[in-house]
Amino acid sequence: MAVKKNTQKILLALYSNSQEPPVVTPVDRLAVVVPDLSPSGFRSLIMFLETKQLIYRQRVLSTVSVGITEEGRRVLTALFPALQTRWRQWQGNWMVLVFLKAPHSDPHFRYLRKLLLSEQSIVFTRGVYLAPDSFSPRIIHECQSLYSKSVSLFSVEKWLMGLDRPQVISYYDLTAKIESYSGISKEIDQLLIKHTYKKGLNNQLKNNISSLFDRLVDSLREDPGFSRFYFPGTPEVNKIISGLQQLLIL
Repeated sequence: MAVKKNTQKILLALYSNSQEPPVVTPVDRLAVVVPDLSPSGFRSLIMFLETKQLIYRQRVLSTVSVGITEEGRRVLTALFPALQTRWRQWQGNWMVLVFLKAPHSDPHFRYLRKLLLSEQSIVFTRGVYLAPDSFSPRIIHECQSLYSKSVSLFSVEKWLMGLDRPQVISYYDLTAKIESYSGISKEIDQLLIKHTYKKGLNNQLKNNISSLFDRLVDSLREDPGFSRFYFPGTPEVNKIISGLQQLLIL
């Protein structure tokens, strides 16, 4: 399913991985995340997400709150690789795909090449593509069903030469992504310090929260998922999300 930006922001505001306690937020606070929606538009979005079983609603005393479902987590982690737990254990292994002899159904590998580039595979050299950890299930399926005798697919646990750190950082523009996360994290910390002992969200804080969610979605959309492997001292995405969630319930 196509997931619009407002849906992405609502799900992020409720996100926690399956090993963390669930995040349940008063539904009215979530309107801050999507300020472009009218009150009726916001209610419609919440109802739509509930209907799609991406969030659930619960009432405690007089407060109606919502949380993210397992399906909501699945949709979010599919959209944003940086939320996938596999990168925490990643040790720098890569999968390699080599074009051999093109099949009649795709004489010049145009379809497969387009698919590989759409998923940010590195063009290592002519007819050779790389993916960190593994190519997507979609690419592997296409190779098995359409290119079984036309490509070679294998994994490399450790590169001795030919693929170095600067090359990967440059190809994926990881420095810009890390700087973006760092800027968002610092602003969240400043806002938490400034507003921790104040009750309620004033207009300026609401605008700040909305802007931070927009920036985070934009950063996550461009992140291949493994940025912290090359910059281990930088803020974790989960902690950034947690900080935004704390701002929402001030």
